[in-house]
Amino acid sequence: MKKALLIYLMLGTILTGCTVESNPSTATLKETNKQSAESNTTASESKVDWAAQINEVSGSTDLTETEKADRIEGVARKYAKTVSETELQEFETYVLSEHKNKRYLKDIKNDQYMLTNIFKSVVIEKHYEDSEQLPIDKFALDFYQNTKYTYRGEDAVNSDSVKSNEQQMNKALEQIK
Repeated sequence: MKKALLIYLMLGTILTGCTVESNPSTATLKETNKQSAESNTTASESKVDWAAQINEVSGSTDLTETEKADRIEGVARKYAKTVSETELQEFETYVLSEHKNKRYLKDIKNDQYMLTNIFKSVVIEKHYEDSEQLPIDKFALDFYQNTKYTYRGEDAVNSDSVKSNEQQMNKALEQIK
């Protein structure tokens, strides 16, 4: 909605600029309005209260685990564009700790816990460029896949695919140290 409004504002500014001669004060005012609209969009995107959204989705009784996971993944994909370095580091420390302590698949029926793990791992994975081939990026992807597929009931905790992902996570962990 905000992007559409911004596009209409920009399109209107361009069309007006092509058809009407403006004095410098009008042009300055239009540029200020444009910058203000852009900063408001960025500010609202970065102020996403992801924890509240996880609480809301996890408490929903009319959504399946797949629908819940998909919604939180969507929130995480958007959030990854605006996450601070400090918070990203906190997320990385968290997912590494959950794996090292073998907790991340212990309670796959706990919606809030599993959705939090999905959110944090997707933010990490989407924040980094795949071309960089960073170990934390690889680790987060495997952590996410195991979390998502066990939560949705598609994989058992002791399945071959989960074990394979955990081997890859352990390799990435060695590179992170």
